[in-house]
Amino acid sequence: MKRTLLCLAIILATVTASAAITFRFTPGTIQNAATKQRMERNASALLSEIDAAGRASRQLNLSSLEMEPGAKARLNALWENLHFICEEPSIISRCLNDAQGYQIRGVQITVKPLDASYTQSVNRELTISFNRTGIITGVRPAMENQEDVRKVLGGGSAVTDMAQRREILKFVEDFRCYYNERDISSLNKIY
Repeated sequence: MKRTLLCLAIILATVTASAAITFRFTPGTIQNAATKQRMERNASALLSEIDAAGRASRQLNLSSLEMEPGAKARLNALWENLHFICEEPSIISRCLNDAQGYQIRGVQITVKPLDASYTQSVNRELTISFNRTGIITGVRPAMENQEDVRKVLGGGSAVTDMAQRREILKFVEDFRCYYNERDISSLNKIY
């Protein structure tokens, strides 16, 4: 009986640890079906790898993901200082369309700080950016204060105004991510 329970516990732990995260867009947010499927597949693979690596406290394996090299480098730099996991096994989100491509906002993550220097909230949101063909171009934690995000994005009625607001938000989130990555050279370029 004990062996049976032990075997069941091991099987359950293995299945849980290897569970993939499924990402889908809300209907009608992207018109090109091939690009939509590619983005959903890339987001699912990325979030599954982040979750698996975060739970196992290991380095990310981004080799098989469709990501720009710069995006891989920045995510690996962030990972050196900050691990996180995705608690939700299935995520449905809408897609934002911006000047460079597409963006997913609001993916819930739980941060697993690697040392005591992390002073931000452990419950955060992740932002994933894509180019027009569905390749991942950036992954970063979103601003913590979502009220500030709504203020930056709200109020604009013209298409160009909204695009400019998203660019400002991206800059602020990139700036914060440089800090989390401990990327001194990028911070120095800003100043």
